[in-house]
Amino acid sequence: MSASLSDDRELSTQDGHGPLAESTITSKGQTTVPADIRAFVHAKPGTRLVWSVLPDGTIIVRAKTKSILHMAGMLKAPKGKRVSVEAMNPWR
Repeated sequence: MSASLSDDRELSTQDGHGPLAESTITSKGQTTVPADIRAFVHAKPGTRLVWSVLPDGTIIVRAKTKSILHMAGMLKAPKGKRVSVEAMNPWR
């Protein structure tokens, strides 16, 4: 199975879940993200990576390409009755 890059190169994939690549951890605990992976996720210098470890030991690494600030303005205020913040909090 393969995944296409914008320049028509192909990456090998594992079970259709995206590119499969390998890197080595250095004695300082560092690793290099392979160039094909960086291209696939559009990672640039400064892109942050989010690491998650599942109970079975699987490690998931995601490129954090957007911040919550990119969501500003996505939702419109509902029409009709407005509710104050104080009224939304039943514990006050």
